[in-house]
Amino acid sequence: MKAVRGLLNGRRDPCAERSGARSRLLRTGAGVLALLCVLVPRTLAQEQTDAAPASRVNQPVEPEADQSPDEAVDLLFQDFDVVVTAGRSAQAISETGVPVSVLTAQDIHLSGITSLPDLFQFVPGMDVLQVDRNRFAVGVRGLHQEFSDRTLVLIDGRNATSALFGGVDFQRLPVFIEDLERIEVVRGPGGAVWGPNAFNGVINLIRKDPRDTQGVFLSSTLNEFGDQFHHFRWGASAGDLAWRVSFGYDKQESSDDAINNDAFFSRDFSRVFRFDGEAVYGRAEQTELRVGVGHTHTERGDFPFVGLQTGRDERIDHTRIHAKLSHRFNESASGYVRWYGTFEDVNRPSLWRYSSADNTIEGLLDLKLGDSHEVTLGGSARIVRIDAKRVRATDLLEDRQFNEQWLGFFVVDRWHAADWLTLESQARVDWYSETSVDWSGRVSALIRLDGAGRHVLRLSGAKAFRAPQSGLQQIQTKRFPLPPPAPPGLFGTELLRPGRLDNEEIWSIEAGYTGQLAPQVAFRVDGYYQFYQDLTGAVVLPDPLGIGRVLASIDNLGGAEAYGIETQLTIGDDPARISLWYAYNAFDFNEGGGQNARAFLPAEHKVGILGRVRLTDSVTASANYRYTSRTRGDVFTGDVREQHRLDLTLANQIVGGRGEITLGVLDVFDETSIAIDSITGGGITFSTPGRTLFVRFQLRF
Repeated sequence: MKAVRGLLNGRRDPCAERSGARSRLLRTGAGVLALLCVLVPRTLAQEQTDAAPASRVNQPVEPEADQSPDEAVDLLFQDFDVVVTAGRSAQAISETGVPVSVLTAQDIHLSGITSLPDLFQFVPGMDVLQVDRNRFAVGVRGLHQEFSDRTLVLIDGRNATSALFGGVDFQRLPVFIEDLERIEVVRGPGGAVWGPNAFNGVINLIRKDPRDTQGVFLSSTLNEFGDQFHHFRWGASAGDLAWRVSFGYDKQESSDDAINNDAFFSRDFSRVFRFDGEAVYGRAEQTELRVGVGHTHTERGDFPFVGLQTGRDERIDHTRIHAKLSHRFNESASGYVRWYGTFEDVNRPSLWRYSSADNTIEGLLDLKLGDSHEVTLGGSARIVRIDAKRVRATDLLEDRQFNEQWLGFFVVDRWHAADWLTLESQARVDWYSETSVDWSGRVSALIRLDGAGRHVLRLSGAKAFRAPQSGLQQIQTKRFPLPPPAPPGLFGTELLRPGRLDNEEIWSIEAGYTGQLAPQVAFRVDGYYQFYQDLTGAVVLPDPLGIGRVLASIDNLGGAEAYGIETQLTIGDDPARISLWYAYNAFDFNEGGGQNARAFLPAEHKVGILGRVRLTDSVTASANYRYTSRTRGDVFTGDVREQHRLDLTLANQIVGGRGEITLGVLDVFDETSIAIDSITGGGITFSTPGRTLFVRFQLRF
């Protein structure tokens, strides 16, 4: 695994740039390495759509001086994708201690999709529901809801969740679909390296390196409902300095305007202005400085929460800034230190009004202690300040300031005990000022079933936790004043502030197999059993006055168990590639009655097919299909019927390959238009547009 030890910055692949290097490698005695690169599937960088050099995740790697030819050959019989989210350092996907799925730049580009949650539809084990045009319930293995905080979302390894409630509003992230190099999804507890709230899984949005996005790029997408999605990008370089800036504007009509149906009323329109810029100076193999800033201004209609909709627009300003200094000390040591901050000003009339400043300092050190032993050490300190303003009587937060601190330390120990056995241990301790000290861990054994490493068995055990943040611990509101003869000051619905909430905990036992069945055929299967403790849910309280008021609060309501299996088969690469997957995700509460998790439970059966074929040198057809069985709600959430989704696109390159016109239809079966009864809506539901015809024009020069 030494040759795939590229850092989060390093991003290398043994098969990239093979055409120009092949003859040189043959002359230097490494011809076996180059010859095998011809046989294996193309990796992530060669699937990129930009007319630019291969990504720095994927650069040629020479065999090390102390590495035998057989060891160099074995490296190529992995699953070939190199991922960084499983253990915070680059690993072949077949050698990770936790199952990881990848959506490549080509998968993302050819999908024609313009929103991040829609992309997650096509990842094994993920549950995605569209509540309205702006709100999605997203989770790994379920427990998903608009304010879900049990799946951690990262941007290039940086926490992208809300400082207030720990979930993600994907629309406000300063991320452009066409700037993504890949999306990595960890299925299962990831807290041992990423800390609190990497509970059921981790989503890492990894952007392209500025050095790989040179020149000018224009993209415009229009659909039949009048929605618009525009993206302008400019990248350039000077010596060791490279930069990229992206600007965008998205416009979506409300559901009732798009559907042209006056039978219901919705305010889920949106106008989003988005900016993202990043610059990198230096060389990843020595010293590199990376800085960036992103900003999103969102204006959209408000939505019903606990049955109340004010009719006033939401306005959100979201800014993200980061700086990272990486250095390779020698062949045995490298690391980085970085700071990143997220600053928000949020006015959501049906919820709250607040501003926040969220700052994190983080450091990591990679050490090679010998030919067969690697250690990663790291830690982070996070300081959060939230200023809540109670400008409306119905706001969910009182007028006050929240000051929070987080502190965490982790270690990853990877030991190649034998040619056929690798042992990996991950451990992390975190302190959160609003709860207590807690820990996460993962122990894995990776067993090569053959000498070449084409077949790998994984056995793992893990533990993680979720810490309830201020948005959950301090939530309270009074709504719907009771008319006379009720005494003044009484309300029909009251959400009472919770008492002290304990951390939720998850324990997991896992087993998996990854195999290369043929040169371009890969198969993966992962099974798991998960045990939950102290899940938080909503509980209805008795009305002491006995006049029929609805009183509710949040509390730890007990445990649950989940188990399942996820499989994926990938065949081919170019000119044709197909990926088929199936996921069975079961979930059961341990106690009956009113036990709930403030969320939807996972759909038990999910099936996906992703296929593409290059019909000519300039025309590529793509089809993405997903079946989702009935999604179970709980006592506060309605069930969602089974769904089929089929997306079809046809992309035609023009202007000598510098331009592209894409025609497509999303949701051919028109089944995402169903109305979803969410716990936040209080019984208010409406349909959203389903089948969507679109055209996209892109040009780069």
